[in-house]
Amino acid sequence: MPTLVLWPARPLERVFKDSQPVRVGEPLRLSCVRNEYEGCMFGLRSDENVEGVRLEVSELRSASGAAIPSSRAKALFVNSIPLTRNTPLTPPEELERLAPCEVPDPLLDAEEVNLEAGVTQPCYYRVHVPPDAKPGEYRGFVRAVAADGSSAEMEVVVTVHPVTLPSRRSLYVTNWFSVENIAKACGAELWSEAFWKCFEEWIAMMSEYRQNVFWVPLDTVKVFKRGGSYDFDFSVFDRYVEILLKHGADLIEVTHVAGFTRWGGSEVRLRSFRVVQEDGSVAEEPGEAVLPHLLRALEAHLRGKGWLEKTVIHIADEPTEDGIEEWRRVSRFVREHAPSLRRIDAVETTGFGRDLEVWVPTLHHYDQWMEEYEEARREGAELWFYTCLNPVGRYPNRFLDYPLIKVRIFHWINYAYGLQGFLHWGFNWWWKDPFGEPNPDLPPGDTHISY
Repeated sequence: MPTLVLWPARPLERVFKDSQPVRVGEPLRLSCVRNEYEGCMFGLRSDENVEGVRLEVSELRSASGAAIPSSRAKALFVNSIPLTRNTPLTPPEELERLAPCEVPDPLLDAEEVNLEAGVTQPCYYRVHVPPDAKPGEYRGFVRAVAADGSSAEMEVVVTVHPVTLPSRRSLYVTNWFSVENIAKACGAELWSEAFWKCFEEWIAMMSEYRQNVFWVPLDTVKVFKRGGSYDFDFSVFDRYVEILLKHGADLIEVTHVAGFTRWGGSEVRLRSFRVVQEDGSVAEEPGEAVLPHLLRALEAHLRGKGWLEKTVIHIADEPTEDGIEEWRRVSRFVREHAPSLRRIDAVETTGFGRDLEVWVPTLHHYDQWMEEYEEARREGAELWFYTCLNPVGRYPNRFLDYPLIKVRIFHWINYAYGLQGFLHWGFNWWWKDPFGEPNPDLPPGDTHISY
């Protein structure tokens, strides 16, 4: 019968497929406050090929008899992503591993896996401490059991401190997502009943992982032309937003009304719209014609629904110094037609004055131009920060080859500098295969955190 081995990692330590068993016999230790989710990787290995291995978790019990039920804990298998290149412009000492390598990241919903002899299966243990848990040390176990009856067990020790996190979230978090990729992943036609069911499952999952800001494509508003005027159908928009609010959205962000003709450029163009004509045909019409009517209708609709205070709208993504004047022109255009709708954008410069309510600079630009951004805050702006393919080097980011501390520290930065939100563009913008080689044009891990 094969010999299975379990061993714990330390918090913020990855377990790789070639990791060797260490600390065998030691418990997996976590330190938590009440109402906190906390997790840690662990390794599983066999000296022979073995099939049908599953993971089991026990309840956690303190010496006084207090218990954290097993339903609050999960043990998950972790898949690995192949990397053939590292994040550019990053010193080797800032990388956890040099390519080529495989990096553990996707948490699998597989009930069981087969183990290859001498190859480590990365795993992840997670616990949600109840808000009413008594402080103290709780003990339990994780067990691996194979179809042939072979097994291994590892003790889990969770220390609960006498502090309780509030359930109400105080930080805005948004990861932009592709509704088209959700539809493809579900094998459903966009906006069909099958899509809506799947979409709600995705939103529920995102909310469970503490996302509370969700973007809404402007194309969810259908545009009709009647004579010389426009009519708008908000039925898809409303169903979309109602799902977001059902799952705890604190803010909705309407997608961009314009875009730069090239990144870093000075020319901004209003987006166009597909408009249903009186004869039922569909024609592309310019934003200059549609947006004045759409923006007024959108603001009135949001006000009527009671959603106006929960909504922000994007102007044009990532304005730089060369494009700021054109960006401000478009922003004033939006303000003219929707004067009560707050504006938000990811920005690559300063100097937006009163033409932007929510400023979202990249982390390294906030670092470089902190005084200018803080002056904007003193004048009434709300400040967030964002990351994307930048920053690199010694800055934190969520790239697959960066140490986990560079992700964990994100929201400590929010706290330390009073930045009210975090934005990232890449929730599910997969390349060819979510589990395959990452997009070679972007740093690994930039495109998606869902699989």
